[in-house]
Amino acid sequence: MAGANLPAKKYKKTSPTQTRLSFEFTGDGGQDYIDIAKALSIINRKFYRQGVYYYVNSIEVYNNEQGVVDLYTLPDNWVTKNAWNRGFSVFQKMNALTNSPLTNGIRPKYHDFKVHMTSQMQAANGGANPSLHNVAGAGTEHTADDWVYSKMVSADSDGDLDPQNPQQLNQEADDFELHMIGTHTGSSDNWTSVGLIKSYAESRARPHITAPVTDTNL
Repeated sequence: MAGANLPAKKYKKTSPTQTRLSFEFTGDGGQDYIDIAKALSIINRKFYRQGVYYYVNSIEVYNNEQGVVDLYTLPDNWVTKNAWNRGFSVFQKMNALTNSPLTNGIRPKYHDFKVHMTSQMQAANGGANPSLHNVAGAGTEHTADDWVYSKMVSADSDGDLDPQNPQQLNQEADDFELHMIGTHTGSSDNWTSVGLIKSYAESRARPHITAPVTDTNL
């Protein structure tokens, strides 16, 4: 009978995605950082955003030495969410001032709000890159050519002295990167990286008998 012995339907996967990530570390007792969104973007050659939930099914650790591995993530609470949203809002306003429709500003392919976990991750240039293993078992690290962490540029002068003329201030605007956990790095007139959670805490007034104060000991 016609149609009784039709071949099986061809398997289709509309958007194949590599979700298994592999990283190699030296195991020197220090801290290493993994940005899941960055790693997925590198392996799949497709942009994956930060600021969303990435669910990890399982983690496997292969160690040639005796050691202990501790895994940490950002706190999943309202403080982290509000601090992220506040930083993202300021980032959008900053870009709106520079990318006017009249100037035909074109944003890069991976343009988005991307921050570090800590200032140590910022110093490490974004942490580890994923590796793909070849037949011999050696891993080949893949770097992110297009993945650039966001940088803020303040509207006020940083107040630095001009080295060519110490009597005058250098009125160039201050620029810095961002991280979620920890204190700011640099100085008040020349930040290198600003902690979003600390910055959010400093913007919140606290009850006081005489006048509202902000917490500066975070």
